[in-house]
Amino acid sequence: MTDKFNQSLRFVVRHYRPGAFVPDARTLGVVKPMFFTRKKAAAAAFIGCVLAASAITWYTVVHQPTASPVAQPECVEESRMEEMAETRLIEFNNADLHEVVAQIEKTYGVKIAGMPAEEYRLTLSYEGTATEIVDMINSVLGTDLKIEEEK
Repeated sequence: MTDKFNQSLRFVVRHYRPGAFVPDARTLGVVKPMFFTRKKAAAAAFIGCVLAASAITWYTVVHQPTASPVAQPECVEESRMEEMAETRLIEFNNADLHEVVAQIEKTYGVKIAGMPAEEYRLTLSYEGTATEIVDMINSVLGTDLKIEEEK
């Protein structure tokens, strides 16, 4: 065994070159990128974030949807529509439908048509617009009341 060891040792001594037996990236076939450091990677990530934020900001500003004007009925003035849309509280206790309609007309300044021939009595406490109250009465009683015109 010592003879074989001595042969190996002689072989190494004859063929020795400095650095021949040190594993290196070049000798293993792996090339390390010399230009890529941690600082440069952090700088590249920061620049990427800034560019992405700039692109998102530009896109939202350029592609912001434009508001289209809301079409309003021409037959009713704007101030009158606001007055009709105001919510108000109306309360009745066992009142006749004619009395309820008269109070709605007085409170909201509207004219209601389509009074039924039957007699109805209502007990209600309702807060809403004239249209909502008339629609609610129609659905509960099965009547066909309509807001005809504004006074």
